[in-house]
Amino acid sequence: MTEPQPLELNVEHSGAALVVRVAGEIDLATAPEFGTFLRAQLARTRSVLMIELADVAYLGRQAWPC
Repeated sequence: MTEPQPLELNVEHSGAALVVRVAGEIDLATAPEFGTFLRAQLARTRSVLMIELADVAYLGRQAWPC
């Protein structure tokens, strides 16, 4: 069994957009941190928020509680 990858969250600007780059695993343990971080970024922008998930190794259903 492999070790879980820690969640890494970074933000950068690309033109008028705010890009959130996510790496690691989004599971039951990290979903609250991910959600809090996304809500904070949404509050900071009035234009476009993009979420880059290319480096996410695991995305559990807890990441999207809607």
